[in-house]
Amino acid sequence: MDQYPLLAFFAVELTRYLTGPPFYRDIDVVNNPEFETSNRILNPIESRRQIPTSHTKMKNFDYPTCIKFDHLRQLYASDCLSGYDQFSLQNKVWMDVNLYFGGFTREHLRDMKKTSFLLENDPEEGRRYYRIVDPRLNASSSTRMYEQPGQTSCPVSTMERYLSFLNPDSDVFFQQPYSMDEIKSKRSWYSLTPIGKNIHSHRLSTICKQIGIYGQLRNTSMRHLSRQIHSRYPEFTPRYSDKLFGIVSGTEVDPLDGSYI
Repeated sequence: MDQYPLLAFFAVELTRYLTGPPFYRDIDVVNNPEFETSNRILNPIESRRQIPTSHTKMKNFDYPTCIKFDHLRQLYASDCLSGYDQFSLQNKVWMDVNLYFGGFTREHLRDMKKTSFLLENDPEEGRRYYRIVDPRLNASSSTRMYEQPGQTSCPVSTMERYLSFLNPDSDVFFQQPYSMDEIKSKRSWYSLTPIGKNIHSHRLSTICKQIGIYGQLRNTSMRHLSRQIHSRYPEFTPRYSDKLFGIVSGTEVDPLDGSYI
């Protein structure tokens, strides 16, 4: 067996392991200068194999960056987004926020506050919706995430539940989850510490990996899907939100014009 690829991907996999559940540590073994000496050990291998290290920053590898619509449905139907515990509930909210509001940079995700979102009522639709009211996030104020009454994966219900479990002593929106043991002695599911930028960067890949979907997936996947749907519903009508929900729930029979996002 060729041992070099395994050594080369050790730092990459270690980063994903540390930034995923249950640790959620803001550590990037591949690109953090503190690990440069360790990664330098792989330099001779890199020169012959063109494998990713802290110097190449994985530029020489052509990782898949797309996710299939079917995979998106699998995610929403999986335990990873069930909302039954602190990890899956935050995963579901993270996916909903990026999907319905067009995808965000890791910096914007880290900077989100509880007050970044406003719950309002649409009297014409007879439904509630969330919209972003934080100008720092560079999001369109007209984008709305509508509720889906009677649906277990309703994004508005999920958001309300998530907010109720956040630490009341912090306004941070994406807080670090407590461990199962810590929750027993706490009044919330989440700590005062915000989720780090590296965790946000790898989160889509981390969630997908838990159900067997592999690839270097980024938030650009979410942004691309939103752009496709927005091209059909440019005014961000309720149909825009309904279309997204139909895709992830499997009720949408025409998932746009392609099979990838």
